[in-house]
Formats: sequence, structure tokens, C-alpha cells
Amino acid sequence: MRRIYLLFFAFSISLGMYGQMTELAFEASVKGIDEFMSRFNGYERHLMVDPKATDAVRQNLLTLFDAENTQDVELKLAMVDTILSRGTQLSYESKMWYAEATCKMFYKKQEVELKLILRTELTPKNLSYWGFAGVDGMIKAGIIDTTQWRAVSPVEHEINFIGLGSIINKNREHFAGYRCRDIQIDELSAFLALVQAGDLTFDYCEGVRYHFLNVPGFIFTVENQMRTSTNSGWLISDVMEADFEEKENYMFNVLKLRQWYMERNSY
Repeated sequence: MRRIYLLFFAFSISLGMYGQMTELAFEASVKGIDEFMSRFNGYERHLMVDPKATDAVRQNLLTLFDAENTQDVELKLAMVDTILSRGTQLSYESKMWYAEATCKMFYKKQEVELKLILRTELTPKNLSYWGFAGVDGMIKAGIIDTTQWRAVSPVEHEINFIGLGSIINKNREHFAGYRCRDIQIDELSAFLALVQAGDLTFDYCEGVRYHFLNVPGFIFTVENQMRTSTNSGWLISDVMEADFEEKENYMFNVLKLRQWYMERNSY
């Protein structure tokens, strides 16, 4: 009986400690991207950061990094130093951050994975909203083909292009190949057209991460680290150095953007 009592007591203590830890972890976690921005800007702080400490702002920024990421510590510290020296602030209305939603969709009853890139914008009445800025995966999934070329007859003009009806109505699968060779296919435009036509439908969103290009000389991504820890929630998962040209290349090649705006204080 004594043994059972001791085991029950130990189990109760364990549950209590776990409950306290869970509560502490929840309070410390960054529960959303808005909270991440608030902590980044110094309006909120991690519960373990002493507000009276001389380096409290620096400590608070360091808590926003994923502690389980073994990336170069000096690189992270260099970005923090830049944030502090340049007074960098994050804003929902900024055009220098992007959401990447990895989505499962159906194209002609076949499941495909697409990365949808969204950016915040303002209406004429200064109301914020998200808009599609880029898409990645249309070519990889075989939804559009950029490698094949087809030709409209060189004498089609002699019959007032009457043959276009047959080309347009009977060549849907290969129609993109009829474009001029110097015209690039825009994945976002193709995505919007296929969704509007009902050929591409949404199933579910598998995950989200955010790309921030606001810090001069750096790019960083933020992802949700779901674990029971005081270092959890929406945290910086990756950091890379990037000058003006490298940020443009990142937006073109990684985010698949074809138009963008570079804010003056971000490079």
C-alpha cells in the first residue's frame, strides 16, 4: 500500500510540474505572427527577459530565434546588431514581408502541391488585406509546360485566321505552346485563370512560413515550432545575408515574384 501511495504521490507531483511547465511554455510561446512583430518591435517581451536589464531589448530579440536551429550564431548576432543600430521595425502594412502557404490542391482530380505567395496591401480607404503575389509549383506539377512549342500556320493570315478556332478549341492541353518564343509563362496568371475556370481547386493548407526582407543586409524566415518549451511558437527558422541585388534575386527565384517594391530602408 505504501508503495502504491508513493507512486501515486510521485505521479501527482509529475503532473503538477508538467502542468506548470505547459502553462509556462504557453505563456512564453509566440502564438501568432502579430505577436512576433510586437516582440520584435519591443512592445512585448519574453517572460524570462528582465525589463530592467541593460541589454533587455537585445535579449528579447534573441528569444525570437529557434534555439534548436544550429545555424551560425555569429550570423544571428550580426542581424540583431543591425536591427538595433538601424532601428528596424516590422509592420503589417510593409511590402517587404511575404506569406508562403503550402497548399494541397486538385488539378483534374489529381492532387498537386503548390506554394502560394501572398503579400499585404491597402485598399483606397487604407484597409489592409492579403493578395496573391506569386505561385510556385505549377510547372513542377505538370500543370503548365514551358518546354514545348507549337506553330500557327504561316499562311493563316491568307484565310483571315479562320483556323484559330480549331487551334483554340481542340488544343487545350498544349495551347501554351502557341505563344511567341520570347514570351514567358507567368505561373500566377495561369493559376488565377485555372482557378477561375474551375480546373484547379483547393483542398487544404499544409503549412505556412513567412519571409521577411525588412532588415538591411539580411533575409529571415519565420515558422511555427510546435513543442512544449519556453522557446516555441512562431520563431526565426533561417537567416541569410543579402544585399540589394541578392534580395531581388530571392524575390524572383525563391518567391517567384514578377513585380515587387523595395523599400528604401530595407537594404
